[in-house]
This record gives sequence, structure tokens and C-alpha cells, in this order.
Amino acid sequence: NGGPVNEQAAVWSESSSQWMKGGASNTPKPEITCELGVPVFLRSHRGKYLQDLSGSVQFSDGGSARQAWVLSDAGCGKTFITSQQQLALKSSNGNVVLGPGNSETGRWWIRDAGDGRVFITYPGDQKNLRQLAPDEWKQLSDQSGVLEFSSNSQGWEIWEIVKEDGSPACSFPAEVNSSGISSYEAFDSVISWIQQQYKGLK
Repeated sequence: NGGPVNEQAAVWSESSSQWMKGGASNTPKPEITCELGVPVFLRSHRGKYLQDLSGSVQFSDGGSARQAWVLSDAGCGKTFITSQQQLALKSSNGNVVLGPGNSETGRWWIRDAGDGRVFITYPGDQKNLRQLAPDEWKQLSDQSGVLEFSSNSQGWEIWEIVKEDGSPACSFPAEVNSSGISSYEAFDSVISWIQQQYKGLK
């Protein structure tokens, strides 16, 4: 309950006012544009590739066709992530699983993590990320070879999405507002501050 924290909140709220308002649909504009409908690879912070191994999510050293995924539009700024075996990456009872068909439990936010890398966030069954409590935001995390959900947005939650030739599959527009802060910087700053305040209330 100190002044400096409140001052930061005021700056971040102002710089991200458009995101907080969310426009007519109350959803933030996608901060990242990824190529849809083409094979891509999901590479973790350990340099390992996520793959569908006979219906089970595993990690692999290589980047062959077996490790390829396809991104598709899930609406409201979200993305479906589908394996070459036509199984979608989903959340089920707090676990990351593969299942047939696209559903609400397979809609993901792809957020900027800096340096051309991303966080892959499962925002729950709500259509708007900011409707959820901060500790409900879950990122895909490579936990020493085990794919899990994490409430952190740090090193183990970082991914690269690349095409078959190794080039980035996503572009990262940095729209800078009048305060000199980009939209995704404001987005993550607001999330970080809310998480700190939420934890302080527990």
C-alpha cells in the first residue's frame, strides 16, 4: 500500500488504456501475428520440440514432420494448435492433453516474450483474458522435459514458433503510444502489477 506502487499502476493503466477498454468486443487486439495453416514447430527454452507421439504430448530433439503443428484462428485473438495427427492441444483438469476437434479448452493466447519468443497462455473458458484472476493465467512450460501449466511468465515458459526453414512463424508489431510504451509492454506490465497486488491480498 505504498505510493510508488500506486504511481506505477497509474502509469501502466494509462499507457494500456486501450487494452483495458478492449474496444467494442471487450477483447485485446492480438499483439502477435502468426502464420496460419502451415507447418510450424514449437521449440521450448531447452531447444526441444513439442510433438504428438501417438496421441501423447512429448518432447523431441529434432524438427521433423512428426514435430510439426498447424495454427488456426480460434476467434477473439486466440489460436488453435493442431498436430499432424489432427489432434488439438487442450487443457483438461489442469493438464495439457491432445484431443480431437477444436473446442473452448483448446483456445490459446500467443503473447510476446521478447527477442522473437512467445508465451503460450491458456486463459480458461472465458472469452476475455482480463475477466480471470491473475493466478488463473496459465502458460505452457517445459519443466525439464515435462509439459505442464505454470502461473509464471519466465524462462521455462518461453517458446519459439518457427517454420520448416527455421525462420520465425510470428511477427511482433510494436505499436508505441504517446508515452513511448508499446502495446505488449503495457499488457505485460499491467499483468505483472495485478499479479503482485493479487498476491498481496491473500
